[in-house]
Amino acid sequence: MKEERGARELVRAVSPTLEDEDITSMGYKATSIMDKQLRLRIIFWRFSTSSDKIFQIVAVLAVIGAGTTRPLMAMVFGSLVHDFNRSAIITLFSGFFTIPHFETPAEGRTSLIYSDAAALLEEVFSSIQTVMTMGAEPKLLERYNSYLEKLKTSKLKRSLISGVKLALSYFALLSAYALAFCGNVVIVILCVNMSTHALRQLLPSWTMLAKATSSARNSGKFPDEISGRIELREVRFAYPSKPSIETLSDVSIVLERGKTTAITGFSGSGKSTIIGPLERNYDVSSGEILLDGENVKDLNIGWLRNQIGLVQQEPILFNDSIFQNVANGLHNHRASTLTQVQTSELAHQACTCAGYSRVIEEGTHAALFNQGGIYQSLVKAQDLKSPDMEESGTEGFDGSVPPIPDVVTQMTCDEKAPMNTARTEISALPPIESGATSQQRTLIRCLGLIMRDLKHYRPLFIIGTLTCIISGGIYPSQSIVFANSVTVFEFHGGLLKHNGTFWALMWFILALGVCLDFGTMGTIFSAIAAIVGQHYRNSYFAAILAQDASFFATNDHSPGSLTAQLTSRT
Repeated sequence: MKEERGARELVRAVSPTLEDEDITSMGYKATSIMDKQLRLRIIFWRFSTSSDKIFQIVAVLAVIGAGTTRPLMAMVFGSLVHDFNRSAIITLFSGFFTIPHFETPAEGRTSLIYSDAAALLEEVFSSIQTVMTMGAEPKLLERYNSYLEKLKTSKLKRSLISGVKLALSYFALLSAYALAFCGNVVIVILCVNMSTHALRQLLPSWTMLAKATSSARNSGKFPDEISGRIELREVRFAYPSKPSIETLSDVSIVLERGKTTAITGFSGSGKSTIIGPLERNYDVSSGEILLDGENVKDLNIGWLRNQIGLVQQEPILFNDSIFQNVANGLHNHRASTLTQVQTSELAHQACTCAGYSRVIEEGTHAALFNQGGIYQSLVKAQDLKSPDMEESGTEGFDGSVPPIPDVVTQMTCDEKAPMNTARTEISALPPIESGATSQQRTLIRCLGLIMRDLKHYRPLFIIGTLTCIISGGIYPSQSIVFANSVTVFEFHGGLLKHNGTFWALMWFILALGVCLDFGTMGTIFSAIAAIVGQHYRNSYFAAILAQDASFFATNDHSPGSLTAQLTSRT
């Protein structure tokens, strides 16, 4: 009896509007059903299969849910009404935080698909000459389209969330006017108008907040200490662009701490590929990669990559001065701490890596400038204010520096022949006339082109256009209802109550219409955005793959630039 009274008090605290009969009925139904099911003959539980037991448990839970639906609805809605009277702000904000709870996981799944697609694009554009040689464009296009299909499916599921978010935002505004007639009408309506309008300003930020929340999550473990023991257990891996070709097949390696381990093998055997799954740039198809006994999939990615130092086999310089390239390579050190000897040595190494095998002049800036050699002429040539820039750029150079041997020149040209040839061909093209390839079109014409390309989805465009037209009449209708509702003050007694109730009902009917219209509009246009994005990304990727090799030789069409254009989320 004591436990029963405690349960009744708990239920009544959650929902003060719930009667004792409802509490008793809800508890009796759940208890009687469970008693009957638990008293089944022991022979059923002993000799039935696992699926039979699962179906039996699901059936029991379904019956319990059906029997407790009505009392639970009374508890939830009764509590909302009761809490609204006590604290309206908390009740209103509960809806604003409920939708991001569902939208953030969906955004996380979408981000993972974007990452997989971007990895495929980066790999394709980085090895575009191999792709063209092997004729792999159709297979890669099909592979990329599979990611786009997953992305479209994920966004279509999220379109309903977008519609509900938009519908509730305006429904809360207009339905609040209907509730305002229970008190001081003018003051309440104006206060509600200002507050709900301010809350609706958060609507465009919800999606960005969901994206930021999904991206900012620190998922995974952060071990306090590591010993550095790495183990690969029967690892299988294939690159996303070549899923049918296994680069690593049943690889098992143990890398002990404090030991230098060399992995040897012929070209293409997968030596460098091990680094990708180890740093979680890719996930293995099967098997495990362990760091001190912990699977790297369970570790935080940022923390994991900070524990690994990697030196690539191809030296790459940033588009900056040699000094800054050297300074960027010193982790947690300021550039000012470099001595002159260290700077000269590292700069010489950087020049050697970049292919410059000969140093013509050496010294500091002042010393080289005072010598009056090539360095001084180059400095003067940078002075854009000088009217005689062309003359001053070479007056200090007398040609006394011996030329570079022909062998070195020939070698350098041969190494860079593909790039130089491509750039020469592009520079020799005639200038493009204004508007020949890029035309400015109006919004109506752009929409017409989209509808022409997506003929099968014209009904969606038509319905979406109708919802936009209807939404345009919301504010005029709101002004009419608002003007008539203010005239309620002209009446007294029962007529005042009758007219107030009538216009409150009009506000609620208008709110229902707005909820239906904006919900439909948000859902349809979110779905259209997903469909249009999938269609044109696929077409754009196909058009890029159809270009010749010279297209990819320019800086504007680098792998990173093309990947960024195709994975842009705007």
